[in-house]
Amino acid sequence: MMAERIDQVAATVRGYLRTDPAPWPISISAREQAQEQDFKALPFAHPMKHVQLAPLQYLGTAQDHLTAIAAVTRTPLTVMAHLTLMRTQIVATANAAYLANPQIDMRERVRRVLNDYLDSTTEQMRLIGCRAAEDKAEFNRLEQRRRDVVRGAKQLGWRATSPEAPQAQTLAKGLVDRRQAAP
Repeated sequence: MMAERIDQVAATVRGYLRTDPAPWPISISAREQAQEQDFKALPFAHPMKHVQLAPLQYLGTAQDHLTAIAAVTRTPLTVMAHLTLMRTQIVATANAAYLANPQIDMRERVRRVLNDYLDSTTEQMRLIGCRAAEDKAEFNRLEQRRRDVVRGAKQLGWRATSPEAPQAQTLAKGLVDRRQAAP
């Protein structure tokens, strides 16, 4: 019974993800898309599409883990698997909600997505490391990408609190909007 309910939720999320992205002229998405030129300093071909797709990636992860939770629920004698799957599902759902919050303005949405992108890139750099030559080339490509994002963000009035590469600094602190920063 519980597994069927979880399957229904997963199917609803899957249906949402498959919804035709026809433009709604008065939607938040359409308004933000119309102002994409305001963010042309960012190193993305279509900055607002990047911003709008970020929550969908998390919803895809949430849907996938909901399906797995339903399968584990049907499997006798599983206890800890639920916890592993639920943690990832909850984090993915929370990230999607955080990035797509309709109550924030466009600038805050972009800042959140850029911080998420920088965190992800930093984590990729940690995983790759730079010991072997092929790893070093990919590491350097990701590091350059981070620098490009930070440079674009600075042109938009944000400052990076710590743009160092992972081997020099353990965490990238992210972007702070100067308008909201304490004097």
